[in-house]
Amino acid sequence: MNNNGDNGDRSVPAFDSMRLSHAYIAGGDMAEILAMAAVCSGGGARPCRSCLHCDKASRGLHPDIVRVDPLGSKRDISVDQIRELKKDAYLIPGEASMKAFIINADAASVASQNILLKILEEPPANTIFIMQTDNPATLLPTVRSRCIEMKARSAAGNEAAGCEAAEDDNADGAELVGRFFSAIERDNVQLISFMFQLEKLDKRKLAAFLSSARERAAALLIDSVSCGDIDARIPAAVLESAERALQRAEEYCYMNVSAGHISGMLCSSLMK
Repeated sequence: MNNNGDNGDRSVPAFDSMRLSHAYIAGGDMAEILAMAAVCSGGGARPCRSCLHCDKASRGLHPDIVRVDPLGSKRDISVDQIRELKKDAYLIPGEASMKAFIINADAASVASQNILLKILEEPPANTIFIMQTDNPATLLPTVRSRCIEMKARSAAGNEAAGCEAAEDDNADGAELVGRFFSAIERDNVQLISFMFQLEKLDKRKLAAFLSSARERAAALLIDSVSCGDIDARIPAAVLESAERALQRAEEYCYMNVSAGHISGMLCSSLMK
């Protein structure tokens, strides 16, 4: 099946159904790929792009893929829309084994995000939520911390939301990120040793490290799920845990939580 030529020649990530998380932040067509992966009935890596569910998804006709956009001429998604989404999320899928909600995150007001937060904290089974945006910084930190952020590999690795690292820190920052992933790849002794170094950073450098490391985790996760963990040095499940922990750490950083507490949280979250 050609699927109307969509992405026919372009390499896109495929997801093992057992590794789909309950919530993502994804820009552009990555949101559509995640939704297709959720409803796909093909064997092996998903989306297979050849089953009936993938066909319907590619044509925007799948009943278990629900888009949430502002109604009519309104600029924002209303609170009532999110309340209806919550009711719908607890209904069983109509055709597929899972249901996917693609939410226009750029139109999600603070009020609607706060209501959505509760269902992200206690998600129903067989449902994924996809916040579609190319600018995750517009989302509440509490929402971001509960989602896996899927970013293009070309995203700048030295951006720290609201706290930019100086250019002459880039080399040191890249080395620190490299040591972090080397530590989680190896053992708990290396991880603990790294965290002792991390807690000595000032706030600016810590924020830059957390942002860069989270984006690197997202890029490595895309690589890992694309090849089904084959040849991946760090398993996808470990990378998912790392990205979630790093997002929480970023939130704590901007709440002025100490570097010692942040490094301790990361360590406890990632120890094997």
